[in-house]
Amino acid sequence: MPSNLHPETVREPPAGATVPTLLDGVSWPGFALLLVGVIALAMTPGSSWTDLWAAAAAIGLIVGVGWITVEHRRYLARHEPPTAGKRWAGRPT
Repeated sequence: MPSNLHPETVREPPAGATVPTLLDGVSWPGFALLLVGVIALAMTPGSSWTDLWAAAAAIGLIVGVGWITVEHRRYLARHEPPTAGKRWAGRPT
């Protein structure tokens, strides 16, 4: 599909560029826990073990989101410049 933008304004990642989250193996347990939580949530209705599946879904989803959040913050802390978190660094108070 052709683009209406000028070639000098289009910025595409270089070939072979991958999202850093996918390259970092520490985030994968969070994705696996989210998958387990979604599968357990799908198993909850119509099962004789509804309470067990609901507990597994809640634990998987909460811990998975927590894991990904912690790893995302760790990644940002490692790769942001020191003044990136200070919004008012150049303004007088």
